[in-house]
Amino acid sequence: MKADENGIRSFSTDVIFNKEEFFRRNNGDLDIALGLVTIFIESSPKYILPICTSLSEGSAVALCKSAHKLKGAAAVLSLPLLTETARRIESMAEAGDIEKAGHLLPELEQQCAQAVKVFQELLISLQGVSCSRL
Repeated sequence: MKADENGIRSFSTDVIFNKEEFFRRNNGDLDIALGLVTIFIESSPKYILPICTSLSEGSAVALCKSAHKLKGAAAVLSLPLLTETARRIESMAEAGDIEKAGHLLPELEQQCAQAVKVFQELLISLQGVSCSRL
């Protein structure tokens, strides 16, 4: 975490996953954390598909809603790069710039795939951990 010149703390957006922040948000509860991670792994295509569909149909409203949904999920899961990319797509959709938003799709898909990989590795690393608090 870093602070700006006004002392306002913000999280770095140059990492795929902020593990420390993620477990802090979940009060160190391993069961909650593992549940959220598992849901994201299973649901990640359901976040990307509506974005792709919205782009191909040229629907700024649907794109904005889909990007907003992914942005929220990524923020809750402490995925700063994915959160920022989804935010940028949402902003472009709000401005009606679907073509520009479409240029970010490969980046978004890559970050989503990286998040899934990181979460799969996290699940493997936590196998056998018996306590419910980290």
